[in-house]
Amino acid sequence: MQAVSSVVQPCDRTIRFGLLDDSLSDFLNTECHLQLLLFVSRQYSNSWINLVALYSMMKNYSGKISAGVCLVEDAPVICSHFNIDCVPTLIALAHDYEVGRFVGIRSQDECERLVDRWLGLAGRMNKLNESIVNETINACAGVA
Repeated sequence: MQAVSSVVQPCDRTIRFGLLDDSLSDFLNTECHLQLLLFVSRQYSNSWINLVALYSMMKNYSGKISAGVCLVEDAPVICSHFNIDCVPTLIALAHDYEVGRFVGIRSQDECERLVDRWLGLAGRMNKLNESIVNETINACAGVA
């Protein structure tokens, strides 16, 4: 059985379901500050509990985060890449780097505290990247 990627809400409040090995790069190429990947299993219904918190966070952090749900049974390459050995696992990515992860079921408040922390890290990474670009431009301008 092949999973089909679908969009739950339009625009900046989307959760992409059924991320497959060949669709991860499209998901990661979003312009959001933070990408959240939730790994769940069809076999363990309790692994889906964090989805409720994720859905709520999409409303609270509109435009700052994007989220994807990956069924471990359908995406072995993604699971191997991120070293997924338990579900549920939530991974936060910023600028192509993992900035956080948790395994297990968390409360809505705990999820939001972690996302706030991860967004702070993503913001600092963005400032660092801008600083490096500006230094490079200034150095090149001085050479010309």
